[in-house]
Amino acid sequence: MLSDLLACIRKSKKNLVNQSFGYGFGALMLMITLYRYAEKLDFLLYCILGFLFVLAIYHLFQYYSLAKDYHRISRLLAEESTKIVWIYTYEKEVMPFGLVLFKKIDFCFALSDGTTEVLTFLADLKYLFLRLLKDNLPHVTFGHNLEKEQLFRANPETLRR
Repeated sequence: MLSDLLACIRKSKKNLVNQSFGYGFGALMLMITLYRYAEKLDFLLYCILGFLFVLAIYHLFQYYSLAKDYHRISRLLAEESTKIVWIYTYEKEVMPFGLVLFKKIDFCFALSDGTTEVLTFLADLKYLFLRLLKDNLPHVTFGHNLEKEQLFRANPETLRR
């Protein structure tokens, strides 16, 4: 069962890393193409190039930081799963110009020492990953509300089942 959980994490990591690299590389290539074929650079084009450069840097940085986050959570689940006392999710939608481009789900792992770790997933794997977590971590409380948050702040061990 743990192997299914780690396989789900690897699949999500691969999808997010590929997506982030694709956006970053695409923005970088568009920036180079615009710069190369523009005969006369005016202020607006400089602004567009600057925006694309920032977008490319952001996504390429995400590409490298995602691998580190996934490794840390995988190790936590494989070796120190008893430290996890509470798991909840929240959704983020990427909506440039009002169009939903994609949804991401952040899984927040609250640990017995009062710290939290966050793992980002694409929305299509949310329910599978939640089911696998519930099967593998019967001692963990799931879901978020104000009462659970107050209990966690007071004493994280009160959320252990």
